[in-house]
Amino acid sequence: MRCLFVQENNNLININMIMKRYIITICALLISITSNYAADQTNGNNIDQIRAKAESGDAESQCRMGNKYDSGNGVIQDSAQAMNWYRKAADQGYPMAQYNIGHAYLTGNGLSKDSTEGVKWLKKSSDQGYAPAEYALGVCYSKGIGVDKNDQLSTELYSKAADQGNTMAQVNLSLAYITGKGVKQDPKEAANLLHKAADQGSSNAQYGLSGLYQKGIGVEKNDQEAFKWALESANNGFPPAQFYVGYSYDNGNGVDKNKVEAARWYEKAAEQGEINAAVNLGYAYERGDGVAKDNTKAFKWFFKAARRGDRESQFRVALAYIKGIGAPEDKVEGMAWMYILSSNGYNKDTCQKLENALDRATIEKSKNRANEIEKDI
Repeated sequence: MRCLFVQENNNLININMIMKRYIITICALLISITSNYAADQTNGNNIDQIRAKAESGDAESQCRMGNKYDSGNGVIQDSAQAMNWYRKAADQGYPMAQYNIGHAYLTGNGLSKDSTEGVKWLKKSSDQGYAPAEYALGVCYSKGIGVDKNDQLSTELYSKAADQGNTMAQVNLSLAYITGKGVKQDPKEAANLLHKAADQGSSNAQYGLSGLYQKGIGVEKNDQEAFKWALESANNGFPPAQFYVGYSYDNGNGVDKNKVEAARWYEKAAEQGEINAAVNLGYAYERGDGVAKDNTKAFKWFFKAARRGDRESQFRVALAYIKGIGAPEDKVEGMAWMYILSSNGYNKDTCQKLENALDRATIEKSKNRANEIEKDI
């Protein structure tokens, strides 16, 4: 059974590593910036009125036209037209349009990718106090995208956006207070920020808050609170939280043990690609924990995790093929997975023992098959 927190050198992973499980990656952060600009709430019926105002020079209407062409709302989606309208509004100093132009340069969506130009437009928007731009610029300073890396400036920008209720800024600022990057370490303030974002429905913040309650960081350790916030996040579809909810039901952490619920949540997370959930779901089917015992389904989930590089699952897949349990008996395929493990420093003794019972032709086929698999995963 895969545990929630693995151990490294017999010590629990440090706070920084724990918290990074709760923060979405920088790539996802930049991509998600688009969702922060105010969506145009009007339907396509009054597009002519909006266009007329835009053509008369109204900056807000120009930005709304850009939004419509960006999303295909009431018009045929056209990135070039979107950028044209955003630029008109941005040149008049409209902060949302400036932000959208900056985002387009940063991501290469609608304009040729140019981080320096992207930062320039984000600064114009940020200088007017537009929270999404402050947040996005904070990301740029945090990672050195289009500017020199500067943790202090990054946290200052996150703080400005967080004060306006921007949940992603609140989440990133909480990480800064946990790690002490750009600001004095303050776990209690981190917890306070995550509470604010979690109360607004941020699944990342809800999961992060769960992590603080799990470990007693900035708050009193409380398994029930940890479970409560993980469940909120899981219900919002966040895969790591779904895994933790399954794990909690599996082990009675903050909730009564319930193997059926554990398997149900593992499956939700596994279907979204959460490897740890796939491994635990494989074991659930292998043992009949919360589900009817089914070696074929166990193999299915172990195989998915194996192809994602999970060594434990690769071993289960190898044994399944070698013994013909849950998969067609296939010594070549099974040994191929064993050779993959052995070449990466795992299960060398087991691999050698199994190899000793094979003829040279089977060994050669298995090694060739291992090479094919490794190229494909």
